[in-house]
Amino acid sequence: MLFYKYKFRSFKITKTQSDMQKRIVNYLSPSSNIALLFYEKNESAIQAVRKKLFTNLQRYHPSIAIAVRKLLDDRTKNAPSPLIGELYPHILGGLVSEIDPEIFQEISAQWLAAYILTIMIDDSFDKGRPIDGALVAPLYLETAKLQKKVSGKYMAMFEQLTFEAVRGQIRDTKLQREPKRFKEKLDSAKDKNKILSAFSVVVAALIQDSKEADFILNFTDNFLLGFQMLDDLSDFAIDYNSGNRTFLLSKISNRTLNNRALLKHLLNSGMLLKTVDLVLVSLNNGMKMLDKKKDAPQSSSYFDHGDSYLYFFRLTDEVKELRKLILDYSVAAGMLRKQILVNINAQLATCGQST
Repeated sequence: MLFYKYKFRSFKITKTQSDMQKRIVNYLSPSSNIALLFYEKNESAIQAVRKKLFTNLQRYHPSIAIAVRKLLDDRTKNAPSPLIGELYPHILGGLVSEIDPEIFQEISAQWLAAYILTIMIDDSFDKGRPIDGALVAPLYLETAKLQKKVSGKYMAMFEQLTFEAVRGQIRDTKLQREPKRFKEKLDSAKDKNKILSAFSVVVAALIQDSKEADFILNFTDNFLLGFQMLDDLSDFAIDYNSGNRTFLLSKISNRTLNNRALLKHLLNSGMLLKTVDLVLVSLNNGMKMLDKKKDAPQSSSYFDHGDSYLYFFRLTDEVKELRKLILDYSVAAGMLRKQILVNINAQLATCGQST
């Protein structure tokens, strides 16, 4: 069984400055990175999927595999965490009890091709980087193989979700420079992540147990908005400086704020708390689903070594801690408030590292 080295923090919100001061003094940053811990535990499987994709791409031309390897290496070399999109199939796969390992590795490699395509598209939309046309065709052809794994109702679901993901990305790009329009921003944020649900449809199609298949579909759908809001929380300063007015930043006018002033604005406007609450709705619902599955007799053996379960459990705990700090900030004053602001910034980074 995997046990993370972690001290759980179950502080209560108090109204007295003295009690709050004790809590802040005793505040402990987490000792480890959640996503990194998951990666380290599953490194061999994750690297095997990379190798599988590179092998497939070499069939088109060796230079294609080299270029994709470089793209991934460049993306991760200065990052504090592994790419959540690369971890995603392994996190999801850890929640299902029966799937052929070879087939799962194959579809995970095809998913990785799809994920790399989304990286390229995001960089094109968000940063104006040109898309390398030589990579698009082979990556698309690898991605298209996922569709061959589904049929019947799953085929219709896969096609619909893929279409909605593309439409959501386009809508999100159009809304980036516009303030407010809160509901539209939330809708596009959820839609553009439906590529995650498209992969879960492939997994569901390969599972014989219909209840298990329904679980994986519902579980993924529940997290679409939550994961995007977590991503927006981790990138709030980058998004602000690039002019990308996400839901979190939708009340910000075109002023020039430094990072500290921006964070204070998000706290005082209530948008940080609103966004965190949206994340917690997803996480709390997801944990209920996982706990219900964990208690099922057929699932008990897996949850004895539940890396995926622990990933979500600890992520939920970290976001709850962030919310407690935000509430503390709202009633604190003076130097104590400044210290809480520092802790909020640190906790945002901790949550961001997970996604």
